Amino acid sequence: MITRSTLNVAPEVWISAIGFDESLDSGLDELAVEFLTDTEQASFRDLRHLHRRREWLCARIAGKEAAQEWWAREGTRISASEVTISSLESGAPVITPAGLSISLAHTSGLAVAAVAAGPVGIDVERADRAMHALQRSLSSAEQGDCERHGRSTLEVLMAKESAGKALGIGLAGNPRRFSAEFDGSDWWIQTEHNAARPLRVRIRNHGMHLIAICLQ
Repeated sequence: MITRSTLNVAPEVWISAIGFDESLDSGLDELAVEFLTDTEQASFRDLRHLHRRREWLCARIAGKEAAQEWWAREGTRISASEVTISSLESGAPVITPAGLSISLAHTSGLAVAAVAAGPVGIDVERADRAMHALQRSLSSAEQGDCERHGRSTLEVLMAKESAGKALGIGLAGNPRRFSAEFDGSDWWIQTEHNAARPLRVRIRNHGMHLIAICLQ
């Protein structure tokens, strides 16, 4: 079984969320046939682990439904089978028909997708994720921001991840390449790729999860 929801973050982005659990596993193949193109189904079948197939498929469903809603708002009706989500060599998703940017993310129990006319990045994590190891990747200034504003250190890593996706460069395993600053409402992310124009990242609570959205 899956549950659907949307997030209202900004008028220039559409965000869809798909909730799921292990009860979905018995119907994964049927869902794949319903939502995926032949090429996407081949990629789905190449995935070996069941949990990976579950999360990958739900992220694609979220992406297709977000794109359908976006185009419907523009006056164009399109079916899921007419939307293809492929990946660049970097792993970044690309959507067809062209004209939109897309970002996908998934974790245990939730897959999310964001579409926008310009670059966009999204990340999702369980709000109760252990942070002891991740804290070492934060600067003293970033940890100070979290303490002063009562923010989770998880938000810093998520903000950097979503900004890296919006920039098309990812984190490359080194979040210290990015600096984060909290303004009392949102996070602002800066790296050598956008030194003159920090990126704004909004964090939203979604049940047991946190979602980070970056619009470039």
